Amino acid sequence: MQSFKILIPLILILIQILGISQNDSTHTEHKGDTTNHIITEYSEELTHNYPTDYFRSPLSIPIVLAGTFGELRNNHFHAGIDIKTQGKEKLNIYAAAEGYVSRIKVSPYGYGKALYIDHPNGYTTVYAHLNKYNDKIEEYIQKLQRESETYAVEDYPPAYLLEVEKGEIVALSGNTGGSSAPHLHFEIRETSTEHPVNPLLFGLKVPDTKNPIIQELVFYGFDEVLHQGQTRHKKTCKLIKAGKYSIGSTELKVNTNIFGVGIKTYDHQNGANNKNGVYSIKMLVDDEVHYHFDVEKLSFDEMRYINAHTDYHEWHNSKSWYNKCFIEPSNLLNAYEQTGFSGHLELFDGDQKNIEIIVADVAGNSSTIKFKVTKTKTGLSFITEPPFCNRLLYHSVPNQLALDKLIIDFPANSFYNDVFLKYETIIKPEKSPYSPIYKIHTTDVPVHEAFTMLIETNNFPEDLREKAVIIHEYKKRKKAIKPESWLGNYLKGKSKSFGSFYIGTDTKAPAISAVHDYKNKDISNYDLLRFKITDNLSGVKSYSGRIDDEWVLMEFDAKTAQLKYYFEDDFPKGKHKIEITATDACGNTKTFETEFKR
Repeated sequence: MQSFKILIPLILILIQILGISQNDSTHTEHKGDTTNHIITEYSEELTHNYPTDYFRSPLSIPIVLAGTFGELRNNHFHAGIDIKTQGKEKLNIYAAAEGYVSRIKVSPYGYGKALYIDHPNGYTTVYAHLNKYNDKIEEYIQKLQRESETYAVEDYPPAYLLEVEKGEIVALSGNTGGSSAPHLHFEIRETSTEHPVNPLLFGLKVPDTKNPIIQELVFYGFDEVLHQGQTRHKKTCKLIKAGKYSIGSTELKVNTNIFGVGIKTYDHQNGANNKNGVYSIKMLVDDEVHYHFDVEKLSFDEMRYINAHTDYHEWHNSKSWYNKCFIEPSNLLNAYEQTGFSGHLELFDGDQKNIEIIVADVAGNSSTIKFKVTKTKTGLSFITEPPFCNRLLYHSVPNQLALDKLIIDFPANSFYNDVFLKYETIIKPEKSPYSPIYKIHTTDVPVHEAFTMLIETNNFPEDLREKAVIIHEYKKRKKAIKPESWLGNYLKGKSKSFGSFYIGTDTKAPAISAVHDYKNKDISNYDLLRFKITDNLSGVKSYSGRIDDEWVLMEFDAKTAQLKYYFEDDFPKGKHKIEITATDACGNTKTFETEFKR
């Protein structure tokens, strides 16, 4: 295949002329220009200007989804589709179209072994959680790993170096990185912006004749400045007939001046029972659209706004996802249609509103729930008075909290709405000898922008300053924040969540152990060696392995905390010594040695 790099500008111009893709590359432009939604009682027809015959499936088996685009995940929306690989690894992964390998990333975390291919039509396909690359790519990346003597690498090859044909085997499927089971994570991104676009809008065939499930509604009350009240009421939804749900009555009586709705919903495709994400949620009030969310396209810069889009309190406490059908004041996610409304409903005594919520999947299947909301003094009551707090933090401006030996700076838009902040100083020398324990608010309130902390200590040992950490306790868990610096007697660090904070030390090296006892044993029938590396506080920062004093490539699987060495075919026979070294974020180092025969 001849290099097409020179032809890309001409092809992109042709694409624009033919109207194949009309997406603007800015982060703020709304997608309404490229989407035409036609609502019927049971279906939502979707029309887009994406090429539907350009990309092939990256697998040779039927596509069955374990996860959909835009699905709700911890701190982010899902940026691709998760394709089942029949519970197995090492299935062939095919290039979805001709192009060239533009990026290769190997990491123990996140996408694991990932491959990025740029295509001449202005899109990039991404293949993640791979077991290994094809021979040509594997040779290229292993050369970089050996040169840098590290497993985790990232590289951007030049366009002419690793060209691929449509349908060429580029990798084998796997379970690397943050994957919890074998599957292929597949994305299609706009190359110029790196914005992921829903892959199912490009003609990939996924059988789907099932309507989304509407499981539950949750109702909220607000005060006059849209502070959410402390109470919420839930209603289980009942299926009346295909695609039509009810809350058990046609009328909901409430006693609140400003009202909001949340919805717990998910989708099924044919061939699997996974509770996958839906494509769109629309709320009509008296037949007028007041709220419309869809996941046509996302931006990685906006992923954390999922904590504003969903009921974070419910997710934090019960791992239940509720989509809010209203938009918080500092929710800047560009996945909402500009309706002129925020989804908050103002009610007066005797008012009655007709509510209709339509949930749709990308195949056009939809489900609907309708009910009336009436304002009456005998209806569901909501506590909307502000709770007791030590300090009110406004969401749109910077805020600073200064206690006796603690200073916290919150940037503007750290929160999605104003926060009625509670804090407490706890003196427990037996637990925290170097500072008080500062309990800052509750962990079920989300934080968008990291806040900066300065914690003072007057009795910290000089010889332990390099081992100092800020301990963050939350939900009965504990982690160490590696400080950015010392400023006199103040330790500076950052956090993106509330909880309890205090100064501690990390002087303990990581623990290393062999998964099996290899010492002086003949392991000729073993394909690999496995070791477990764990750390008690600041986390493993680096690791390496040497056999007979020579560096060897070892793969670290963060989810199992295992470091693996796979024997090569020409591994020499005889007695060998392996040495594993691990260092944590505070510089504590541990070395483990053992001998084996082969």
